[in-house]
Amino acid sequence: MIDLLFPRVCILCNSRTEDMYVCTQCRSDFRYIDKNICSKCGVPFNRLDDTARDQLCGLCIRNFYTFQQARSVMLYDGKVKDLLRDFKYGGKLFIASVLADIVCKKVSGYFDDIDVVIPVPLHVNRLRDRGYNQSVVFCNAISKSMELENGLFIMKKTKDTKPQVEIKSFEDRRENVKGVYSVEDPSAIKDKRAMVVDDVFTSGSTVEECSRELLSAGAKSVKVLTIARSVYK
Repeated sequence: MIDLLFPRVCILCNSRTEDMYVCTQCRSDFRYIDKNICSKCGVPFNRLDDTARDQLCGLCIRNFYTFQQARSVMLYDGKVKDLLRDFKYGGKLFIASVLADIVCKKVSGYFDDIDVVIPVPLHVNRLRDRGYNQSVVFCNAISKSMELENGLFIMKKTKDTKPQVEIKSFEDRRENVKGVYSVEDPSAIKDKRAMVVDDVFTSGSTVEECSRELLSAGAKSVKVLTIARSVYK
């Protein structure tokens, strides 16, 4: 009866759907990252076969990242980009449950050894402007689905930086977030295996800086999980 009075519609195309929030047609546009990726940072290789399995990309060969492993579930384009834009800027926080369901099914097994899940923090000024931190909302959904400790208050952003999306240079992105994160209570992370979660992995500068800080504060290891990957050029 409820579905007759208030039919479910897709939040992306407004068509009727039996799925929760996103219809089958829109989901078919999602491009999943599940093979031919760097075994450490998860960047997709530009290959059509399986010969890239268990290989490292150029950055990881040079030990660019300190985190143990990173995984992104989908490419940041098409309907995924629209969905994340609504989630991040449109105030549609219920999308977190859709994303968590997709992500948990796709990364099952990668993060069985995690003790605590930590969202990338926003500076208080940005938090006031936006009203919420999408990484925190997603982290809440992920920690609940995976039944893991939620390290919501472990990290803090101490400097209000320029949004990474506005910076094109790889080197400038690294410099923009250098030294802007801190661990509030090192005892909360000491000897724990942490997973940093964020919405999009582009250059990896943000999650790398968080990883460095967590490891410096005593974390045993750090992995990274993001919803989508924007292949940086």
